[in-house]
Amino acid sequence: LPHDADVLVRRAYSEDPAAQRAGGLDWTQIRTNDAKRFGGRVELAQSASLCGPKASLTTGPMPDVGSREALMRKNAWTEQEAFDAARVRDAEESFEVILLKEEHGTFSSVREDSSLADACLTEHAELTWPQARELAKDRIRLPQKVVTRSLQDADARDHRIRSILDELEAQGVPFVHAHRLLRGELVLRMDSTLTARLGDFTLRYSPVLGLTATAEPTERPDHA
Repeated sequence: LPHDADVLVRRAYSEDPAAQRAGGLDWTQIRTNDAKRFGGRVELAQSASLCGPKASLTTGPMPDVGSREALMRKNAWTEQEAFDAARVRDAEESFEVILLKEEHGTFSSVREDSSLADACLTEHAELTWPQARELAKDRIRLPQKVVTRSLQDADARDHRIRSILDELEAQGVPFVHAHRLLRGELVLRMDSTLTARLGDFTLRYSPVLGLTATAEPTERPDHA
């Protein structure tokens, strides 16, 4: 109720009672891990940041190269990988895909207002430029949890990312890769209900909610 809002907000942001409400979680360890992750992101950002003009005059054109080299040694990165890691936007790993509705071996747009909503494109169709531009509008970013599965271990995350990427590349459609505008794009094939399976998630597209993902329960082995 409205009059409960003040009390609930204060309780949610109060640090002392948080450990008591954490359901048995080690609140101190959670904070330590979070601070470590944040520190790593700051370190990465600093290694790729530009200094001010005055600092450039005294420390040289690349004053942070030492920290970049340290990151390369720490992560066993090549120089190119270190520069690739210097993102403009610090965000979790994910992929953009073009959604295609597949029915009876033909493809169309998932958007009802698209000029290709009722198209019956075969796999080897030759797209016109207007058609390619229209399909480019069906590009959407996968929910981050589908790609990284909230994994904290770097090796596990890398394995997960490669696995999802392999699944998407296996869904490639010839007419997408054949057109210069769409070449290199990833495709997610959806059925007539605009549903697809990727990894251990079921994805659904809605013009209202966009692309949503639901984790499927892990199958347990039968016991005698």
